Amino acid sequence: MVRFEVTVRTQSGDLPLRCQTAPILDEAGLVAEFVVSAVDVSDELIARQSAHDHGERLAFALDAARCGTFEWNTDTGEILTDDAVLEMYGFGKPVNRIEAFLDQIHPTDLSKVQHAVRLAVEDGITFDLRFRIGKGVRPRWLHGRGRVMERDNGAKWLFGLNLDITEEMERRERLAFLNRELNHRVKNLFSILSGIVRMTAREDDGTEALVDRITDRIEALSAAYTIGMEAGQLQPVRIEALLDRILLPYGREYQTCRSGLPVLIPSEAVPPLGMILNEMATNAQKHGAWSVPDGMLDIAWQRQPPVEEGGPQWLQIDWTERGGPHRRDASMGFGTQLVRACTAQLDGEIERNRSEDQVHMQLRMPLVDARREGGS
Repeated sequence: MVRFEVTVRTQSGDLPLRCQTAPILDEAGLVAEFVVSAVDVSDELIARQSAHDHGERLAFALDAARCGTFEWNTDTGEILTDDAVLEMYGFGKPVNRIEAFLDQIHPTDLSKVQHAVRLAVEDGITFDLRFRIGKGVRPRWLHGRGRVMERDNGAKWLFGLNLDITEEMERRERLAFLNRELNHRVKNLFSILSGIVRMTAREDDGTEALVDRITDRIEALSAAYTIGMEAGQLQPVRIEALLDRILLPYGREYQTCRSGLPVLIPSEAVPPLGMILNEMATNAQKHGAWSVPDGMLDIAWQRQPPVEEGGPQWLQIDWTERGGPHRRDASMGFGTQLVRACTAQLDGEIERNRSEDQVHMQLRMPLVDARREGGS
């Protein structure tokens, strides 16, 4: 039997055929005739070309993304990789044992990789981890992802890919360093500014109270800024943490009640909100609920639905002082102007209501982070 492929030209175009022929012998054992069968393989050729094109596109995408693929038999330790993975690990020739790859992982990250692999094998959890390879001064960073699958023979294989993210991680490290340096310099500026105010006050009698107020506000701004930069970059802050930083220095926890579910304050809103809270706390200490032994401050917060469809949620903070001295409406002093200016910076709104036995202030602000809204 002979098999061959031919292309027949027809009126409608070329027709690829897969043919096979076999001789039929007569009684003398001589070839009397041939039987030929032909099958149209147009669809097969189209599928084969499509698979080839798909493979080419996949290879190009993997190369452009600096990605490599691997298959690891977790039972036997056999591993199959493409050239990209071999290059990432520094191998100049094929390596088919997992021990050689594990030996290249940075000692600090090896236990994390082994733990993630164990979870993938035993619990079916997707392997997803960033780790370093190389033991020199400048290790390479990889992002590994994979999933364990069981083949027909029962062997478990971890199919996955490695992505070279060295440049990304180095950029992050440089940015974190610059942010730490900027944070240090900004805090120094706050200290210098406070020092200038105090040194200037020494030259002018009768300014001590003014200096204290200015310094308190500078320190409040510094505290709000610092808590938002504790991870080396400006980030959202839990409202409980912000309240702790602003209120605890007053030492009035026994006269304060706080309630509300966890809420993250957007990073851009932390400094102005911290200034507002400090101004309220200062007033409570000097003129309000904290100025008398029996006074009580209630702080409650809750999320509010968006004002318009598709908009951000809002945060409502209710600040209620009870048992303090009766006060008339405050004049339009600098503190009031500061609160209004900070509220405007938050795109929020604030209301103040007074009665003989309590003062109630309500602040509402959208929970929008400018960086995620395209602000930076």
